[in-house]
Amino acid sequence: MVKKIILILLGLTLFILLINVYSIFALQKNVKNYLSLNLTKSENEELIEKSAKKIIKNYQKINKNLKKIIFKDFSKDLDIILSHFLSEKINYLVLLQNSDELRATGGFTGSYFFLEFSHGIFRLNPIQDIYTVAGQQNNFPQSPAGHYEYLSEGKGLLIQDANWWPELATSAQNIISLWQNIANDSPYLDKDKKIDGIIFVNLNFIENLLAWIGPVQLPDYETPINADNFAQVARSDRLNFFAGSREKANFLNHSKVAIESQLSELNNQEKLDFLNLILENLKNKNIQIYSQNPELQELWEKLGFGGQLIRKNPSNFYFYNVESNVGINKANALIDREFHFYQNDKQVQQIVIEFINRNEKPITINTNPELNMANHLTYVNYQRIYLAPEVKIKQIQTLNDNKELKSVEFSTQPHFNQLDQEFLELSFLVSVPEQNRLKVLIDIEQNFIHDHFEIQKQSGINQIPVYFYLDQKLEENWTLTRDRLE
Repeated sequence: MVKKIILILLGLTLFILLINVYSIFALQKNVKNYLSLNLTKSENEELIEKSAKKIIKNYQKINKNLKKIIFKDFSKDLDIILSHFLSEKINYLVLLQNSDELRATGGFTGSYFFLEFSHGIFRLNPIQDIYTVAGQQNNFPQSPAGHYEYLSEGKGLLIQDANWWPELATSAQNIISLWQNIANDSPYLDKDKKIDGIIFVNLNFIENLLAWIGPVQLPDYETPINADNFAQVARSDRLNFFAGSREKANFLNHSKVAIESQLSELNNQEKLDFLNLILENLKNKNIQIYSQNPELQELWEKLGFGGQLIRKNPSNFYFYNVESNVGINKANALIDREFHFYQNDKQVQQIVIEFINRNEKPITINTNPELNMANHLTYVNYQRIYLAPEVKIKQIQTLNDNKELKSVEFSTQPHFNQLDQEFLELSFLVSVPEQNRLKVLIDIEQNFIHDHFEIQKQSGINQIPVYFYLDQKLEENWTLTRDRLE
């Protein structure tokens, strides 16, 4: 009897596997046909929609059959992604953030474009300067602390600076709300265009991409662009730019077309390498994604792509350093920092952040009255640090190269993330002149015993050396390149 049951189960399993083999071959054929439609930029909407539905149907069939064997979803995550991007007509706003002028979500939002999907067939719209939208803003919501003092221009929350909140979803929701309000009042923006999500792309990703594919020649530019000169070439005529001018957008569009052309020539192995490059930049936050679809947003955050402010283990010491360049310059290209944690009896008693400004004083003086750019490369940083709510700050001081110790005014307040987890938000202003080092000494009055550290890395910063001391002796050090959460 037992033998008969085993044979029946084996037969059923074999039958399911055979069905799966057929579905896999069908799926491969569907994907091949679909890719052909995508690459040829087909406008046959009926055929595109039919092909997309077949991909979803065959994938879900494979998932369902495998679930009968292994009793769990083969990949529920991929099912959510396919259903979202292949079943609908959706619009994602892509914000290009300049990490040389660091802001909470990765950098100053200088430009944007729309990435449109029609059943998965994508189209990249032309790149626009953010000031083409900002110039049409008439209503200004109240600015939060820090933003109000240094970036509001006495008006309130400006759309170009609305990526102020360190939790990506909060910044994205404020940007979408501002965008829709501006579009409703503007004859130049499509007020019926729904924004289904935002993709935040840092300058660092563009530089990583150029380092991978090599120099790219632009038809109307003498100098090929590469990882080392892209930011510099983009700003070569910066003194002639003004809010809403076309020069920057023209350069970026030329670059986009040239890069797309070079990517279209990749072989199959290079395409896989390209996907791995994108994945790596998602992991280190050079690309971050927000979706208005709650199920998909939950997935992005689970994968670590959603820029979430989060504590995983309440018993760990939590630390998240968030910088915002409010000096209106591009100083961050040559700013380094280090984190030092000093412990006694498993309690952190002092945190030291060391800043190194390697910028030279600028030779060219800004004489363009319409150019909102500082005449210096001093790093003026509105600093926010997120800690466990039970942490209490005793004092903050700065120590410069001349061994001068100065007290720093600071403020603290409770902060709640979108999961309603509580944090202590510590904020203060710090300035680091060109060719100078500055240590920020944060003394902790009360703390709790902990075994491990949870440290989140800010988007827009490639890496940060981290040092841990016990009784003033160095115990451990490593380099922070992505979130380390337990």
